[in-house]
Amino acid sequence: MKNRRFYLAQLIVLAFVCLQVYVLEAQTPPYSGTVWIESGIITDADCSTLSSVTYTGQGIKVVYDRRVNAWVSINAHLFDIVWNDSLTSQAVVNPEFNLKEATVEANKYGFKIGQLPHCLRTDVNEIWIHKGVNAWGGGNKSILIHTDGATWHEKFSEETLIHEAAHTSLDAIHASHPDWINAQNLDGTFISTYAENHPGREDIAESFLLWLAVRYFPSRISTTNYNIITQTIPNRLLYFDAQNFNLNPIPCSTVAIETIESNKSFLVYPNPTTGILHIGSPLDGDTHIDIYDLTGRIIDSFKKSGNQVDLSAFSDGVYLVLLRNNNNIGTLKVIKNGR
Repeated sequence: MKNRRFYLAQLIVLAFVCLQVYVLEAQTPPYSGTVWIESGIITDADCSTLSSVTYTGQGIKVVYDRRVNAWVSINAHLFDIVWNDSLTSQAVVNPEFNLKEATVEANKYGFKIGQLPHCLRTDVNEIWIHKGVNAWGGGNKSILIHTDGATWHEKFSEETLIHEAAHTSLDAIHASHPDWINAQNLDGTFISTYAENHPGREDIAESFLLWLAVRYFPSRISTTNYNIITQTIPNRLLYFDAQNFNLNPIPCSTVAIETIESNKSFLVYPNPTTGILHIGSPLDGDTHIDIYDLTGRIIDSFKKSGNQVDLSAFSDGVYLVLLRNNNNIGTLKVIKNGR
């Protein structure tokens, strides 16, 4: 009888330990961080709301620089960014970039941030752009970008920008909302250890990206990740569903993107083009033309000959065309679609 009780007690202890292990495993977040799970949730081929980028000169700005982990005052290159859904921002580009380089960076990130949902851009008043390999950041009514960090951010640049813009535009409203706290409690776990370690600061940003993926781009993520996300944070997903966010330009309804008219003396047509781009410019002297892809890589550079540029040899896609004549600069976003 004593032996039976002893073995029964051992079984109870063993069952309790197994239950504890099961609960611990069930509550362990499936990811370390969500930005790096899937690339291509949003791609360069998706719509952007970018309407215009206009250089307004240089001015003193106080911005954060992670290379020194401090606020710094710089005489920045300034660009007005206009998106076509009534939102605007200002690109604040460190003067360590020359004007030509700064123009490319302002256009590049004006386009990429213009791909983000309207609800993520509402509080992005400034876009701070520095060199350096440091991490990007959100909050402070801004998005912080270190362009050399694109060597490891680039594959996930849109995903990173979604995360950082969520900090900027969503955290203040939602991170401490009672319904969000309730959703956290009902889910009983976190989507990532990063969110678990910083629940008040990171959970919204870590979760919103994956909500966007499973609700609007399920074909762009693996079935395994889809199942993990929907099973781990179902109540957080329902919380986001209930917000009726303005997600413009998602879903993308057209491949046509408006021409940037940062210098209206340039007339460019047709756009999109199947190959031949006609450029009418009243500027005297030689006009230099530089063509970049959306990663900022220069594809071609030449002086203007006549009023035509032949893009027939270029792959279909979106390009930034920079036209320079003395101190005049015009930037144009051009779509090559040979089909």
